[in-house]
Amino acid sequence: MPDQTFLILVVALMMAVTFLPRALPLQVNTEHWPPFVARALEYLPVAIVAAISLPPLLIKDQQIQLDRPESYAAIATLLCAYFSRNLFFSVALGTVAYIVLGSFL
Repeated sequence: MPDQTFLILVVALMMAVTFLPRALPLQVNTEHWPPFVARALEYLPVAIVAAISLPPLLIKDQQIQLDRPESYAAIATLLCAYFSRNLFFSVALGTVAYIVLGSFL
């Protein structure tokens, strides 16, 4: 396969992989779903964020390590976000906590 055809095919497939997960949920009619399915899907974004962010925070060298600056900064950020409900303040506090804890731990 010539290089130009291969590149066009790769770009077209990347467009499809990017577009379909964003467009398909808009096409799904959720009015006739059972209520327990609709309630369960409300937790899906939180579950995805937890699945992406918790392993790097807790696992290092294939072992769970809780005494790392990332873990302490994440706890401070979560508490700040829960009580203040201010995204900017939470991110700022988490960044400062990570920098300060990283210099001491």
